[in-house]
Amino acid sequence: MSLIGTSLPRIESRNKVTGRAIYGDDISLPGMVIGKILRSPYAHARIVSVDTSRAESMDGVFAVVTGADAQYIFGENIADEYPLARGKVRYVGDEVAAVAAVSEACAVAALNAIEVAYETLPAVFEPIEAMKEDAPLVHESSPRNVALHVDFKRGDPEAAFAEADVVVEGEFYTSNVYQGYLEPVNAVADWQPPRLTLYTALQSPYRSRINIARALGLSVSQIRIVCPEMGGGFGGKVSTNLKVPLIAALLSMKCGRPVKITLTREEDMEAGRPRAGTVVRSSLALKKDGTFLAKKTHIIYDNGAYTGFSASVMKTMAVRAENIYRFKACETQADLVYTNKTPTGPYRGFGTPMALFALESLVDMASEKIGMDPLEIRLKNIAQKGDVTLHGYVFNTCGLKECLESVKKMRDADKERQVSSCSTTVKRGYGVALCIHNSGNRLSFGPFDGSTAIVRCEEDGYITVFSGEQDCGQGSDSVLAQIAAEVIGVGYDRVRVLTKDSEVSPFGIGTFASRVTMMGGNAVRLAAGKVRDRLISEAAVMLNCKPQELFISNGIVQSKVDPAKHIEISEIARSVLHKTRGEHILERAVFFANTEVDQKTLYGNVSLGYCFGAQLCEVEVDVETGKVRVPKVYAAYDVGKVLNPMGAEGQLQGGIVQGIGMALTEKLAYGEDGRLQNPNFRDYRMMNIVDIPEVRIEFIETNEPNGPFGAKSIAEASMDPTPAAVANAVANALGARAFRLPIEPEHVITLAKGGARCC
Repeated sequence: MSLIGTSLPRIESRNKVTGRAIYGDDISLPGMVIGKILRSPYAHARIVSVDTSRAESMDGVFAVVTGADAQYIFGENIADEYPLARGKVRYVGDEVAAVAAVSEACAVAALNAIEVAYETLPAVFEPIEAMKEDAPLVHESSPRNVALHVDFKRGDPEAAFAEADVVVEGEFYTSNVYQGYLEPVNAVADWQPPRLTLYTALQSPYRSRINIARALGLSVSQIRIVCPEMGGGFGGKVSTNLKVPLIAALLSMKCGRPVKITLTREEDMEAGRPRAGTVVRSSLALKKDGTFLAKKTHIIYDNGAYTGFSASVMKTMAVRAENIYRFKACETQADLVYTNKTPTGPYRGFGTPMALFALESLVDMASEKIGMDPLEIRLKNIAQKGDVTLHGYVFNTCGLKECLESVKKMRDADKERQVSSCSTTVKRGYGVALCIHNSGNRLSFGPFDGSTAIVRCEEDGYITVFSGEQDCGQGSDSVLAQIAAEVIGVGYDRVRVLTKDSEVSPFGIGTFASRVTMMGGNAVRLAAGKVRDRLISEAAVMLNCKPQELFISNGIVQSKVDPAKHIEISEIARSVLHKTRGEHILERAVFFANTEVDQKTLYGNVSLGYCFGAQLCEVEVDVETGKVRVPKVYAAYDVGKVLNPMGAEGQLQGGIVQGIGMALTEKLAYGEDGRLQNPNFRDYRMMNIVDIPEVRIEFIETNEPNGPFGAKSIAEASMDPTPAAVANAVANALGARAFRLPIEPEHVITLAKGGARCC
């Protein structure tokens, strides 16, 4: 292999750094007008009346829409929302009306002219409170505000707990966390009857098209989605954050002009789909020699006002994390609970960081209780290659042991050279956490998990790849180009991957569940292999030799036995184009994951391959100020085969920084009235350049047989264990444990003084 395993620049990098890349807000169509959205000032209220007459009569206003124009209910997991609120609003920021006007200023003035009469209702903001019998109902169809309840057992947990020598337990809290992508959600809608074209960057354009069709009362074939460059997604732009394209579409259908809506940062944070806050009540049973027996868990998941993808996230949270250990039994309950807050959704890790915070904290608590080293207790219990886990996961490859040993070795080598720089008020600590992540997910996405690709050889010898899997900034288009170039035998710079357009792109489920390298990569590998075989068979005729004697290198078909026999693939492509009267060398392939999962019991092999990782974090904790600094993170990951080392390292570094933010600073703070208190990057504290630690990375290559060239996923797993590792390091430094994320300075000071166990 000449390209696989090589660090290559992103194929779109030049356009991005020179400003030539086209993002959604850069799009301008003839006759286009600007849309703005009127949002609810109340967390829970009945809509008594909406008077739009003044707004409609204003000069420069082309259309006004309300809930009366939004007739169809939709939802990814549960149909529980309309494009615009009908009957009542359920959170501060709920979409009530919208206008399309000649300018943004005119649109804002028109919004101010709309008169809405509300009857306020009691609201509920915490999921534990929302589950009480007398709590206000966010949706009348869901008693106790429970949108979904999950309940299952594996093995005999009662017997396992009775057998245990030691039981540790805790109640762990996490907060709502914003994805923090650079580009706020935006869309341009162009209704030209009977077809609607939407220019909007979505991680899952084909799945989104289905929901958009439902919400607008159109057929799927009436909708075209064109995806420009995406300025980050991290799960926040999958197929649930659809209100902006839907409202732009309603406005365009009413005024007959293209309509653009771009959210402000405040709107995006107020009405986006952040990571949910959760409560995890969990207990772990083990023998005194450190052998894990069983685990019991109850998850309470803050759904917010509408469900979106959260049912899928909660299901995944209920099963994935504990597959890293060889448990004999478990008992799990999970409740998806409506509250009068911003609807929640996927964010890098898909529920796993919250589950691992609880699980890996319990593992450290167990190691302390029996006097065993935290790394040793993990080594004793971790899953291994060939295991079929308690939940039915099948591990063809598993480098967990090597990952754990690697981070220990890196840390120990540094400790030998380390000169202590901590003062009397600053304490140093170390914490470790493990992770597992899938490469696709049959648990949440039904009967099909696969991908389709088309690869075409142009007459000049360049290669065009058509894939339905969207690049959301993580570099997947570059990986697909790298795979196609390697398989066919051309230079990386001779491959282009087309922008996603539902009019021409083949079907793809979307960019989530860390599935694109496995699913999209395998589809491209198969289609590119067919193109290579076609080129060789045509060359064999032209060179008068056998196909098995030929190979392709650097765009030239060459003979293994006669160096004088060679021909450029451009010449072959032109010959085929002419003799077939206009047909390119073009091949299509479908890759399908033949795994099975029981959607009721959640048991089964959800993925063709699993990424594993270990992180060991060093922290410095100032017990006077409460400030926690993370100077170093040691990370080792089993990703099968590293296709692009530079890209994989970038994924790890980015995910680790996001994980530290979740552990220490990031929290969407809501007031007593349900209003978001920090809807901007000034008050919402993300990591910045001075906070970024030194990250030591080692990849363990296990060569997954189902992956393209042996590759597995990396993107989401990079963040999964970080919050837990940081929390364990803080506990190690202080000798007291935080049970709530983020671990804010006041919590640290309380813990350092021997305060409340759960802060």
